[in-house]
Amino acid sequence: MNLLGEHWIHDGTVTYCDGDVGDMNHEGVVVDHVRHVLADLVGMEVDYLAALAEGSGWPQGFVEQAVAAGAVDWYLDAARGVFGLDLRQKAIMEWGWHAVRLNLIETRVINDRTVAEIKDGIWEILGDLPKPSAVFWICEYEGDRKILLTGAQVETDEWDADWKEAPCGPNAAVAQMDKEMEPDFYKK
Repeated sequence: MNLLGEHWIHDGTVTYCDGDVGDMNHEGVVVDHVRHVLADLVGMEVDYLAALAEGSGWPQGFVEQAVAAGAVDWYLDAARGVFGLDLRQKAIMEWGWHAVRLNLIETRVINDRTVAEIKDGIWEILGDLPKPSAVFWICEYEGDRKILLTGAQVETDEWDADWKEAPCGPNAAVAQMDKEMEPDFYKK
């Protein structure tokens, strides 16, 4: 069983982010989150900030005001949709979010806290669907550690600390998804 679509597990919630089906992909959710953070920091409506970000640039003094209020430099580029940033990496590595693509979950570090957050997120995503036959790979985004989490373990406080080989990292994750989703008539 695979998780349907793509999600972020973050801050005790789950956000659907399959850009092929919904309004936003993983990167779009990060841009939206950054815009909300910036708007809160500078005391501006999110819609107005988004209009500025999508327009000709920040008004004079805005960057200084945002940085003085606590904005991180890359937030300003992310809010404008500047290319060259890996926003999934920023959300995973700096905020501790967990990127879900089908049954592959990327996280900053695998420990009891992150596995508990991921298990809660899986419960929210799958709801009442049966989980015992499900299998999930949890991978460290910039590491070599990965674990196999079974559906039965999602329903308990247990998880497998026996590190396994899995397709991990952003490129491997996409390659694995492409392979799994390839129509049968192409497989020969």
